[in-house]
Amino acid sequence: AIMLVHRIVPAQIVVPLLLSFPMPRSRAPQCSEAGPPQRLRSMPPLPQRAAPEVPAGGLAPPPPPDPVYDADVWLRREDVRYADGVGAPSGRGYCVSYLPFTVEGNHTRAVLVLAAGGGRSAPSGEPNEATIRSLADRIALSCECVVLMPTLAGGAQRWQHGPLLAEVDAATRYVNRQHRAQALGVLAFGEAASVVAELAAQGGLEAHALVAMEPTRTNPAALRELDAPLLCLMGDDGAPTAQMMRDSLALNGKLRGLYYVSAFEGCAPGFLSKPSNDQEVNAADQAASFAIAWFDRHVPERPPP
Repeated sequence: AIMLVHRIVPAQIVVPLLLSFPMPRSRAPQCSEAGPPQRLRSMPPLPQRAAPEVPAGGLAPPPPPDPVYDADVWLRREDVRYADGVGAPSGRGYCVSYLPFTVEGNHTRAVLVLAAGGGRSAPSGEPNEATIRSLADRIALSCECVVLMPTLAGGAQRWQHGPLLAEVDAATRYVNRQHRAQALGVLAFGEAASVVAELAAQGGLEAHALVAMEPTRTNPAALRELDAPLLCLMGDDGAPTAQMMRDSLALNGKLRGLYYVSAFEGCAPGFLSKPSNDQEVNAADQAASFAIAWFDRHVPERPPP
């Protein structure tokens, strides 16, 4: 087992912040990379460029966007088949990885995104796939890792303990074999979040960190047995469930306080994958930032031997 938007407001047009991308961290050059001092030569005269035309009474047009700020420069996106469908019911999914590490073949950590069920109001409904892919992209870029999102079609009733565990096992083997990832984080939505917590408590699923988005139910006994840091986020109607989870996790001596449970006030069920207004868009963006920070802190870049 592996030990495992930016907003532009010209006329009330809102771009969901969930789709915005932070810049990846850059590495300072090492002293050993510096070459011998170079003798400077006089530069040839620079070509004269015509000044941009300025409309009468207006401002000069903005420069074209710098391509370095485009997520496409930093990410590799692909639909992959990671199992033959015999051991894993699906065996296919969406994979996005931080391109510099993918090219060098030195990824050390991965995140699985499991979306089967869109929240308590519709546990068998499918989350918005475009939004979930956007979140996967954002995690891969911010954490500089590989993210695999298995295709869990068929609704939550199809993804109970046995099938989901087989899918997670096949996906985990793939990111280890294909990308050499050794540390694992798991983010799950809806019913999948509830099942993942139970599997981790039983020792069937090993991960360095868990993020549960709007779990459909809670299992106090399982929460008391978890040994992976847990972040749980849900809508306003989940406040009683959130308090029950906090009470159970407070009795867990293995976690040593490494958990955080929050219900977003004023947000309806399903807001994390299908935000319906500005408040929910902002809350979903904040939830994505929480998840990224959780993985960045608890999924080690170089797992101990």
